[in-house]
Amino acid sequence: MRQDSIKPNYNETPEELRSLRNWVVWRFEKRIDKSGKVKNTKVLYNARTEKKALCNQPSTWSSFGDAAAALEHGYDGIGFCLTPPYIGVDLDGCRDETGAIDIWAEEIIRELDSYTELSPSGQGVHVFVKGELPHGTRQKDLGGEHHGVGLYDAVRGRYLTITGLPIKGNRTIAERTGELRLIHARLFPRKQKIQSGEQSGSDDDLIERARNANDGGKFARLWDGQWKGNYASQSEADLALCMKLAFWTDRDTGRIDALFRRSGRCAKSGSAPITARPPSAKPSSKPTRRGRPPPWRRASRSSI
Repeated sequence: MRQDSIKPNYNETPEELRSLRNWVVWRFEKRIDKSGKVKNTKVLYNARTEKKALCNQPSTWSSFGDAAAALEHGYDGIGFCLTPPYIGVDLDGCRDETGAIDIWAEEIIRELDSYTELSPSGQGVHVFVKGELPHGTRQKDLGGEHHGVGLYDAVRGRYLTITGLPIKGNRTIAERTGELRLIHARLFPRKQKIQSGEQSGSDDDLIERARNANDGGKFARLWDGQWKGNYASQSEADLALCMKLAFWTDRDTGRIDALFRRSGRCAKSGSAPITARPPSAKPSSKPTRRGRPPPWRRASRSSI
């Protein structure tokens, strides 16, 4: 057992999990990651054969008793390979040296209200529930190394390390499909999509739709060239308008350019701005005299 790992108590592991043959043992081994750094990695082993194990191959798993007994042979811990209906929620890096848990993790623990235990490092928390996960992204990085949320199931071949060190009250593994959907939706909100065909139609139709959207007032002011009091400079307002146009044109650079020329910004100046490219020209990222790409180009590469 490494010095930076906590001492487990496998007797507290729920009997529901111990009765299954879903167990493997693991050991810290040094591996070189993609960046060339040497890191400690948990490598899985079959407790019966001492050969490598895979969390998506049940033939390499063992009973809880076999896994616990194998710890005497130099392994650092045991793990539970997920099979339906079990789901593992990994709250990584949410606990400090005093035992305090981050608010975002506390909220998830409270919502799931199911068997929860410390991770081997003592800096994270694992929650076991039953249910089904929604389709889509399963991991959320909250910044920094080993700090985030992982939602794991058998579909992608996953396992969770076990310590038998429960925290909070509920010692049973509860069905929480509904709660998992709510948490997933909060962690991974769907990006607003323009409905099929919404970029089609005339430019006048597009401008009208943009004016009538939820933030249509802001678009209308930018379109009419009324930027003073809302933006620090005219160039900042130009970029904001181009970003709006990029959204409504699905980043069609030619159409962004043509619409920008029609806007009140250009109408008031009496000519096209030097930062706009001619409609017949090919897209170019060549910097303007200020060393920055023109606003239509910056908008086409920005997230809206």
